[in-house]
Amino acid sequence: MNKSLRYHNYLSNVVDFLQGTPNDFAEVQDILNRYSTLMQVNSDLARRQQAFMSDNEESRRYLVELSKDKANALLQCNNEIASLQKCLDSYSLSSKREQSDSGPIGHELSNTAALGQLRASVQNLLLRFENYSRRAVNNDARKNNNTRVIEGESRSASLQRAEDDEATGSAIERIAEYIIDYSATIDEWQSRSDGKHI
Repeated sequence: MNKSLRYHNYLSNVVDFLQGTPNDFAEVQDILNRYSTLMQVNSDLARRQQAFMSDNEESRRYLVELSKDKANALLQCNNEIASLQKCLDSYSLSSKREQSDSGPIGHELSNTAALGQLRASVQNLLLRFENYSRRAVNNDARKNNNTRVIEGESRSASLQRAEDDEATGSAIERIAEYIIDYSATIDEWQSRSDGKHI
């Protein structure tokens, strides 16, 4: 009781001392209420800070995992593109030889079918990149690249094949651009993430 009285006297002196200042209190109970309010606010702020730190750490882990997954997907796509490029080069060379040799029709049909499969694979891969990146693609331009209009007998088969080879090469270049853009985005995310946690 004596100890309590000592604190009460001390707080009374504080009330008297602060009279007329911007921080004055009318009575001792005002000081106790202010202390209680500040303790509650401090506790709430500490809880919020802990929650934000936890969310931040979880977001960082998610970003690191996402970056790894996308880097693996990028590597896989690069390998697939390299494989398709080799096939395209091989078939283009074979096609040029066939044109110069004017070999049997059956062999030419086999090469044509293989080239068609390769072109379809490249177009499929390009379409996957375009859908994944959610870029607006001009449908008319894509249809012109994917479908060919038969213009009668005036267009020769070698001219058609050369145009198809050029369109496929162009599609592979567009795929490479998507991969470069994607790689730059991942690098930017990682640099931002590393910069925040230093």
